[in-house]
Amino acid sequence: MKVNFFIHELRRVQERFNQTFGVQAVCDLKTRHRVILAIIHLEMLSRQIISAENTDKVREEICRFVKTKNILNEIFNRAETYWKERRCDHVAKTGTTQQAKIH
Repeated sequence: MKVNFFIHELRRVQERFNQTFGVQAVCDLKTRHRVILAIIHLEMLSRQIISAENTDKVREEICRFVKTKNILNEIFNRAETYWKERRCDHVAKTGTTQQAKIH
C-alpha cells in the first residue's frame, strides 16, 4: 500500500468525526472520548507503518489500522442514523424543524 493511503484515510476519519460529532450540541461524552482516542491510535499506527522499511514487519499494524478505521466508520454511521431518527421524531411531534430559542 502507498504511504499516502494511510495519511488520506486518517484525514477522512478526522473529517468524518467533525461531521458527525462536530454538529451535535449534546452527545455521549464517553463515546466521543473513545473515538478521539481511536483516532489518535490510528495516527500512531500510520506513523509506524510509514516509517517502516519493510511492509512485512508492519503487517499486523496495517491490519489494526484498517480494522480500527472500519470500526470508527461504523460508529459514525450508527450515530448519524440515530440523530437523523431523533430529528425526524422531533419534527413529527412538534411539526417544526426549528430548534428551541433561549430568551
